[in-house]
Formats: sequence, structure tokens, C-alpha cells
Amino acid sequence: MNYEDTLNTLNTFIENNETKEIENESIDKSLEKSFLNRSEGMGLEYNDEINSFEYSDKYSYIRYSQLQTKEGEEVPILAIYTSSPSNKNNASYIGSVSNGYHFIGNEYLNNKIRDNISSVNAPILTEKTLIEKNYAKMYNQIVIKNKNNVPKIGDIYPQFIISNSYNGTKSVSISFGLAISNSKEDNLIGTSLTRLGNIKQIHFKTSSTTISSNMANYIEVFNGNIYDLVESNLSRKFTETDVFQTLELIEKVSKRKRDEISTLLNNSCKDGKNSFWDMFNVIIKFSSYEKNINSKLILESIAERVLELPSKMLKLVSK
Repeated sequence: MNYEDTLNTLNTFIENNETKEIENESIDKSLEKSFLNRSEGMGLEYNDEINSFEYSDKYSYIRYSQLQTKEGEEVPILAIYTSSPSNKNNASYIGSVSNGYHFIGNEYLNNKIRDNISSVNAPILTEKTLIEKNYAKMYNQIVIKNKNNVPKIGDIYPQFIISNSYNGTKSVSISFGLAISNSKEDNLIGTSLTRLGNIKQIHFKTSSTTISSNMANYIEVFNGNIYDLVESNLSRKFTETDVFQTLELIEKVSKRKRDEISTLLNNSCKDGKNSFWDMFNVIIKFSSYEKNINSKLILESIAERVLELPSKMLKLVSK
């Protein structure tokens, strides 16, 4: 698939999804057990005084309340209330899910991923967690220490990106990506290269081995091909048409973001940085300051699709 075809595909994706990714798989309608019977296994505590299911960790507090008719009959819908961990009594209503919804707590999820990273002998370098303002979504970036140095760019590290939601709008997923050192600001700029792997809807009782295997495979491919990834895209020069097509996609996120990124790309060209890697780098650095999780993910998707992957990385994608 050439660059223009890839942009057209992403364009269709954005138009269909806008800034909300509905993951119907998050609701398992085949489950016959009631939410009450499953709640303990999902890490929820049942509060019979208010007929609700509660969970709290360092990130947030959530409560699923069973809805009833005026006659007192239960309906298969749960109202969702969230707050900070220290403000449970003032939790706000944010939506609803069906009784078939399968809950996974953010801290439980992140601990499982950390354990699997440790199992493949990959020490964690940094971790950054973003929580949506209404506490419905979580986005966690874990960078590990297995760095590669590319002379023209600097240190580049493997990265795992964990996503979760409490309202069924996004399934549990792990994406494989990379993080680029930004020595001037003493931090790391990261992206989720989802074409290098994306595990969704993890059932941890049966899939721990699969998770570890995928992480080990990614680290191996990363270590052997990151130099080729950077060098090949540094040699590819973008044109005005390429820039215009990319900016059109960014405008679907925000016209203001389009204008700001356009200015950054113009400045990059003036400095003689007009490769596809430079375009990727500009968009990724911009997205690193984005606080809206949905906008951040779309910007990262746009950035990653300007890159061409080495053949060995493509083989990993096709597995």
C-alpha cells in the first residue's frame, strides 16, 4: 500500500469513528451469569445498601448501580458513576452499560502488564498514565530500557501502551510502539506503532503466556530493525502534496491543531528537515502534549502511517 492509499484508509477510519472509538466487543452478551455473580471475579465489591458495585484504585473510583423501573423491577442496565479516589461521595454520572459488560480495573490491568514485562527480563524505564477527565478511560505508556542508539536521532526505546475504559467505549488493548529521547527537555516522546502489534480483549486467566510471547517478539524485532526503520524514512523526502494530505487528516481532529502542526512542518523544512521521519517526529512531539486521549490516539495514528516499515517488521505485523 503506498502513502496516498494509506492516508485514504486512515481518512475513512477517522470519518467513521470521529473522536470516539466504540468497541462493541467490550460488552460480552454471551455471558449468562448475572453481573452480581460475576462481580467478585472482576474485582468489584457489591454494596447491598445502594445496590451497586464499586471499585477504587490510585487512579479513580467507579460505581455501577443497578437500574430499576418505577415498580422496582431490575432492568439489565447499569448506571456508571465516577470520581477521584478521595471523592467517592460526590461521584458523577457518566453513562451506562449492559449487565453483560466485563469490567477490568485499571490498576489490576497495569499490574498484569508490568508482571508480564518483568517475565521477559525487560526493566521498566518510565511509566506515564493519562486518565480522562471523567475517569472513563485510561491510557498508560510504559517504556523499557532496551534502547537502540541511532546517531542522527538519539536513543530510541521499545514502548507498550495500555488502554482501558469503564464505559464500554474502548476495549482493553496493548499496543507496541517506540519512545524517542528528547534530551533538551530531559524526557521521552512516545508513540504507539499499532501496526507492530495490538492485543485486544485480554482474558488474563488464559493468555499470560501469549502476552509475554508477544512482548518478547516485539523486543527482538525492535532491537534488530529500529536502525533500518529510522534510516529508511530519513531518506524518503516528503512533498507539498504529502504535507497537504496529512494536514487534511489532522484538521478532522482540530483546525487549530492543523494550523500549529503546519507551522511546525514549515519550520522543519526551513531547517532542511523534510524527510518522512521528520514529519513523523513533528506530529509525535505535538501529540505528546495533547491531554485529550482520543485526539492523542488519532494524531499518533496519523504520524505512524507516514512511516514505511522494514520487511522484518512487516512480517511481525502479518502474523
